[in-house]
Amino acid sequence: MEQRNYRMDNIRFLLILCVLIGHFLELFKGEFTSDLYKIIYSFHMPAFLFLTGYFAHFQPKKIILNLIYPYILFQILYQLFDAFIIKKQQEVSLQFSTPYWLLWYLLVTIYCYLLLPFFDAVKPYSCVFMVCASVLLSLLAGYDTSIGYYGSLARFFSFVPFFLAGHYYSRIKRKQRDYSLWLILLLIVFLFLASYYIIENPNITRKVLYASCSYEKASYTFLIKLFLMLIGFVWISFLLFIVPNKKVPLLSALGQHTLPVFLLHGFLVKLAGKYKIFRYSESENLILALIFSVAIICIFGNPWSAKWFQRIFTGKWIDNINKSI
Repeated sequence: MEQRNYRMDNIRFLLILCVLIGHFLELFKGEFTSDLYKIIYSFHMPAFLFLTGYFAHFQPKKIILNLIYPYILFQILYQLFDAFIIKKQQEVSLQFSTPYWLLWYLLVTIYCYLLLPFFDAVKPYSCVFMVCASVLLSLLAGYDTSIGYYGSLARFFSFVPFFLAGHYYSRIKRKQRDYSLWLILLLIVFLFLASYYIIENPNITRKVLYASCSYEKASYTFLIKLFLMLIGFVWISFLLFIVPNKKVPLLSALGQHTLPVFLLHGFLVKLAGKYKIFRYSESENLILALIFSVAIICIFGNPWSAKWFQRIFTGKWIDNINKSI
């Protein structure tokens, strides 16, 4: 039996914590809050797509039941929730071509999974070429002003290099690593300087970090996008170096069930914004955001909640019915 990769579980916990904190940071203002927000958004979704690619396998039934079905279901649920609970509208017009807020991740993942037969057909020595080609395609896509939120195409082109890198990284047979303190220190220095640059550069706005608009619409450049992609890859390398490949009490278990947390926390974030929960000082709001984030992960990310999430919010119940017929 293959030993579980606890490093990836531990990284997923850290990343889902960043996702939740990042979404809560949108609900209040402050200089440090703004800086922290930009740093989080410079790496957390590239790293998440890297891990998604690492565990990806082309299984059509699972793509339908665990990705396409939840996308359709949550697209409906979030649009109804937003219309009737958040905005108090009398009616809603459902659409599925432009994902609601955080659901872009599911749609981008669906695209990537459907392309897996093509990605897997590549010979091992061509993997680096494929990743480089996807980076070039991502950079060129930024010139197309017709690509944006519709179908999450802009984000697909922006994040597919990280998915590919993670998918091909899973093929590598890795031996026990010799930790290089100098390399880790070099990465820390680079990330510190890069983060300072992101914070101080007025051209790197939230819209740029969302990776959902062209260069023209988000007012940034080819070189800035290339720099941000480099930062994403360096962050991923840093996490792979420093996060231990051993079971960490509670943290590793919660890191195994991040999808329920990701898909369900949005309802609570929207409610927190509607009722203006973050009405205190910046430091108090930051502490509150951290407490809420950890609590939500514990509630939705524990094994019991994940089991019920699978039964209710994925197509597993459809599969069970088919098996019983």
